[in-house]
Amino acid sequence: MSAGNPGACQAAERPAQCDELADALDDRKSNGTIATAGFIGAGVSAAALVTTWLLWPSSKHTVAIQLRPRGVGWDLRAGIRF
Repeated sequence: MSAGNPGACQAAERPAQCDELADALDDRKSNGTIATAGFIGAGVSAAALVTTWLLWPSSKHTVAIQLRPRGVGWDLRAGIRF
């Protein structure tokens, strides 16, 4: 099979690389479908998060989260007031 012969895989004597090429093209198609579905799913999830955040009734409670640097590492504190 020559690299410049586009009709080599249509010939009667198909080289082994033609089967690998067909498998790779099938994988590309199915992986593209999976990527598209994942992208749409992420968009729907983001829209649901924003909608919930905007429409959820606010709480009377105060929540505080603080992240402060320490000598070694970080100090994370969370608190809620009723």
